Amino acid sequence: MDNHIVLSICIPTFNRRDVVYECVTEILNNYHKDDIAVIVADNCSTDGTREKLAEIHDVRFKYYRNDTNTKYMNLLIALSYAEGQFSMLLSDEDNVDVVFLQELVQYLDNKKDIALVKTDEYNEMENKRTRFKCDVSSYYYKIV
Repeated sequence: MDNHIVLSICIPTFNRRDVVYECVTEILNNYHKDDIAVIVADNCSTDGTREKLAEIHDVRFKYYRNDTNTKYMNLLIALSYAEGQFSMLLSDEDNVDVVFLQELVQYLDNKKDIALVKTDEYNEMENKRTRFKCDVSSYYYKIV
């Protein structure tokens, strides 16, 4: 695996075994490059999340479990495990459009002076889940 991770997709979760599993496997099964890391921070789930995610065997996937439920601090904990140049915080219930992900990684890899990217989004209901598609060039904030 190439050590050139551009984007860590950080996913906090709590007791949403099947939802987070679907989120992670959708990303890994549809995005085939090794320039991302998919990181789950499990907030001490009791529904079998650990066991379900142990079924995923992909070097781009990392799983961390808190010893106690940290409530909203898990958002920051998820980001603290990020690898590479940039981090993306993703809710476990959201899908990421693969074309968007490819464009985002390419965009970030070519912009070394960016500190934050904010995207415009729209959503459409697909199988009772929300899919976000974003224009990656909509906003960016340069490091000054």
